[in-house]
Amino acid sequence: MFNKNLFFIDFDDTLFNTKKFKKDLIKIFSKNNINTKQFAESYYDYPLKKGSRLCKYDPEHQIKKLSEKYKIDKIKLKNDIDEFTSDTSKFLFKDTLAFLQKLKKEKNNRLILISFGKTKFQRKKILNSGIRKFFHEIIITDKKKIDLIKKHKKTAAADYLYFLEDHPKQLNYAKNKIRQQIKSNSCFKKFFIIRVKHNDGRYSKIKTESDFYEIKKINEFFSDFNKLFKINNAKQANEAINLSVKILKNSGVAVFPTETAYGLAADFTDKKAVDKIFKIKQRKRKKLLPIIASDIKMAKKYFNFDKNSLILAKKYWPGPLTLILNKRGQNRGKGIAVRVSNNKFTNQLAKKLGKPITATSANISGQNLCYDIFDVIKQMRQNRIKPDIFLDAGTLPKNPPSTIIDARSEKIKTVRQGKIKIL
Repeated sequence: MFNKNLFFIDFDDTLFNTKKFKKDLIKIFSKNNINTKQFAESYYDYPLKKGSRLCKYDPEHQIKKLSEKYKIDKIKLKNDIDEFTSDTSKFLFKDTLAFLQKLKKEKNNRLILISFGKTKFQRKKILNSGIRKFFHEIIITDKKKIDLIKKHKKTAAADYLYFLEDHPKQLNYAKNKIRQQIKSNSCFKKFFIIRVKHNDGRYSKIKTESDFYEIKKINEFFSDFNKLFKINNAKQANEAINLSVKILKNSGVAVFPTETAYGLAADFTDKKAVDKIFKIKQRKRKKLLPIIASDIKMAKKYFNFDKNSLILAKKYWPGPLTLILNKRGQNRGKGIAVRVSNNKFTNQLAKKLGKPITATSANISGQNLCYDIFDVIKQMRQNRIKPDIFLDAGTLPKNPPSTIIDARSEKIKTVRQGKIKIL
């Protein structure tokens, strides 16, 4: 990761198998003559704060309530629970440590554990799991987490904010709050809410109100978000181009910003890379992909220009005009859609590669165009084959498409009418 990333990560059911923990905790109570029904009746047996819908567990309160109804050895039960919680590392999900180690390696990542629960018991459960060393800060709260996240002093400085959570109520509330927050605080436009849906999680079968990006194992986070690169300024743009060129030279594919929607870039002369784009888009190879060249000189190196095409290229390039051209050495056929973009980043990407790049839209075939990088990630989250890097230039303006002209014969034909009107 090259960006400044701020992670707010939930504990229970996200990093920690609370379902298994609770199951083993019940066994402790069972050894102390408290059966499953009695345990369940006293688990949340205390009044909630006004307006609260989330319950927090407090074993001390539970023991007190049980002792009022049943004859138990309170001291022994408390000691047994203390011993049980003295090492909670065995309840971490299998991929938790690998996930945290990978995040921690990146110096630009700041990790904050944000957990709901009774402070004393929850802190003990967290600290005795051995993950404290990975986090810059631990927050334990009985409030909605997003209300604390949006006020956190580090949010404004981050390129991206991530909230990894499992609880449907926390997720739905966060989504609604972020929609409101975006209007007044632009930093929340870069906020990713990710639902961690472990099979062993207590809430994995509960549906949420919104369509969240979901991962079933926490390490799946890296399949997409580890490839994300923010373009905020000229320095970042230059770094993004250099990194992308390395990827494209190795038959890779980049999601990149164009003057319209996000596109998929590859070296158009690399058959392996072009095949990969068709697989990403889940599209049959019937049509040739549109191409972007850095300038007329580059385009002429790879494509034939007749008189009319060259006149139009000189007049309208760089700009929203696409010309249907034949490859060099071919005088017939459907031709390829070629343009020189007026998007500075796109232009520099092709120039730095030294070859034209593909410019097909970054979406699954038949689905909507994507004007925001998160929409691209969400569309492609189930793909077996994915792009190698996602270049994020923010939300793109919905500009009209380019005009497509076929001027290979004496009669100039408008294939698609766009911004520029030729005839």
